[in-house]
Amino acid sequence: MPIHYSQMVMKMLDDAEHLCRTYRHEYCTAEHCLMALFKQDEFVKAASEYCDDIVNMKDAVRIELRDADPVPDDYELDVSFSVCLHQVLLNAANIASAAGRTVTTIPHIVKSMTFLGDDSVAACVLTNYIPDECFNEF
Repeated sequence: MPIHYSQMVMKMLDDAEHLCRTYRHEYCTAEHCLMALFKQDEFVKAASEYCDDIVNMKDAVRIELRDADPVPDDYELDVSFSVCLHQVLLNAANIASAAGRTVTTIPHIVKSMTFLGDDSVAACVLTNYIPDECFNEF
């Protein structure tokens, strides 16, 4: 069964790539995607239902992106998706498929980000600020 991305997922990916270019980062990561989600009213509204401290949640991701090493200005920037981001997208498609869906949506992406583990700031932020039980809905 072919899996497609919703318009909101495509917007998240476009916004994440734009953030990556703004920060002059070589690889677009789950953290860029999570930060891009904060631009989507639907995500902020849903996350705010579970998280009392959405401002600090967003700041934790922003600090990670700010502190990551940029590509020097005198080098041409060629952005690509990180291995972890590819894994997030693959896992999200598998979550959608297992649920009988043909479209991968933002909740599938967010759930998939939580699987990245303790090395991922995106996973840590999501699991530290949003209770586990809300991820069981997917």
